[in-house]
Amino acid sequence: MRITLDALEVLDAIDREGGFSAAARRLHRAQSAVSYAVRQLEEQLGLQLFDRDGWRAHFTPAGRLVLDEARRALAAAQRVEAIAAGLDQGWEPRLAVVVDAVLPLGPVFAAIAELDAAGAPTRVEVVSATLGGVPRRFDEIDADLMLAKELAPRADLHLLPLAEVEMVLVAAPAHPLAQQGGISRASLDAHRELLVYDSGAPMPAASEHALGSSRRFLLADFGSKQQALLAGLGYGWLPTSLCTGLLQQGALVELPLEHGSRFRFVPTLAHRRDRPLGRAGRALLGLLTAEPSPG
Repeated sequence: MRITLDALEVLDAIDREGGFSAAARRLHRAQSAVSYAVRQLEEQLGLQLFDRDGWRAHFTPAGRLVLDEARRALAAAQRVEAIAAGLDQGWEPRLAVVVDAVLPLGPVFAAIAELDAAGAPTRVEVVSATLGGVPRRFDEIDADLMLAKELAPRADLHLLPLAEVEMVLVAAPAHPLAQQGGISRASLDAHRELLVYDSGAPMPAASEHALGSSRRFLLADFGSKQQALLAGLGYGWLPTSLCTGLLQQGALVELPLEHGSRFRFVPTLAHRRDRPLGRAGRALLGLLTAEPSPG
């Protein structure tokens, strides 16, 4: 059985125009051609699609169900045509992006939304990893773009700086450290340090910014770390993207560490030298590296 889109368009036109003759005018065909297309479809399906009793044909319940599915098929065909047209205009079929979990995802999501608004047919895949796991995942899935907290130079990659990220040392307000004044590094050892481990290491390894507590609690991502901090399980660094609102609400407090309770780093955006980015990749790169507008 081979049902054509042409036959499905006939069903759609009959319903929208209210009859065979009006559908024929819309489709610029003879009414006999429309009737023939319907009869042929009924024979192919083994169903009666129209009740022809009386002066005007009406969809049967089976015909109405077939019409609903026909419209889904027509919409899918239109999407295929739109995708093909987009690919013909330079959009790539797939764009894979690996992002370090410490980085704010807001700019990435906003950039993808702009691609959607531009009608990009590209399927964008965003994968989260941590520390050394970021370049590992980048290579494993043959990704196009990588946003890393820290990245050693590689001959096969173009590297570009991204907007600076600030980290804050925090704990829950009821945590014992939150009750102290100036906190020394030595005094931290009596408390549990919450750390996101390197997802690329054979054995879990903490970031270079770990404070060295003998009581370490390793977590796989910053969402889990945020929840553990809110539960009062320990202290640790969080990016401002995940803690500014919580600090303002009093759900977390900044710990007054003597040698500094904040640090900043400049993350890196990387893409391959041997594979030029397509239209979506170039647009996403441009949106992520653009200077924020003042105000």
